[in-house]
Amino acid sequence: MIPLLTAVVIYGCLLTLLNLGFTLIYRVHDAPNFGQTALMGFGMLITLVLSKGFGFSPYLGFPLALLLGGGLGCLLYLSSIRPLVKRGASALRLSIAMLAHQIVLLGLLGILSWWLWKTSHGLLLYPGLAHRIWDTRITSLQSVFYDYRFCLKEVDHEICGVALVFPVALLLALGSTILLDWMFRRSDVGIALRAASENPELVMVVGLNPYRLQVLVWTLAGCLSTIAGALYPLWFCSSPTLTPLRFMNSLLAAGLLSGFGPPLSALITSFTVSVLELLIPGLLFHPLGVSWIGEYVPLIPIFIIAVILLRPRGLPVGEGG
Repeated sequence: MIPLLTAVVIYGCLLTLLNLGFTLIYRVHDAPNFGQTALMGFGMLITLVLSKGFGFSPYLGFPLALLLGGGLGCLLYLSSIRPLVKRGASALRLSIAMLAHQIVLLGLLGILSWWLWKTSHGLLLYPGLAHRIWDTRITSLQSVFYDYRFCLKEVDHEICGVALVFPVALLLALGSTILLDWMFRRSDVGIALRAASENPELVMVVGLNPYRLQVLVWTLAGCLSTIAGALYPLWFCSSPTLTPLRFMNSLLAAGLLSGFGPPLSALITSFTVSVLELLIPGLLFHPLGVSWIGEYVPLIPIFIIAVILLRPRGLPVGEGG
């Protein structure tokens, strides 16, 4: 029971970090960032290389994960989102561009995973089952997809018998929530961000640069995603390419539940999704022995999304304040 509760808390904390970045970008562009989870894979690979490749503590990779995540977030914004925003692109076009981010980044992660597997001779990564993704009945054109997996639970440290990832994830989730909540409610940056999302032209008239504020938001969102990815392998079995895809449904469910409102609502709804996705199936599996429940766990966030979208009042966007 204790490992199950620990997994629920850690999962909720990591989902909170992702949801905070997801909400930040939505509040600025009024468009969901479907590429938010892709940056998790880079955080996973940083933790993997530092811990298993060089024998360092996995937590030493946090500064590098922050730098890489912030840099990638800034690069994605400057290379594709900012030109679209300047041309007055609609929310739909921005969403498609963000979905393209996910596709490109996951392809890059697949290449990096294959390279690490080959160069380390299987010491860092090992491929899961091979799945043929298409077959033309011509042998030379057959393609095989490898799911590279790893788990770093054994390299984590313990304090009083508790895995260090538990308090670290909890502190990061709570600290990020409090910091962003203060930033939005109290600081001039939060006021400017709200104004920039509502009327960018008016903000420029009064002397503020909304594009610099958007760079800040994308940088913060990138940092939050890579930190979540750096923590994930310390408790869960990870795949740099498939885990970000699986997380996207949970993230979208948490974001819709919160109505893309203030950071505190992102924290609450992330833990709500974590309880529904892990705790309830876990309780059904362990005491009752309902072994088939695990096959349907990925449907839980999809069910949450469907219920929210089918509400008579529509999406809860803006209800969170």
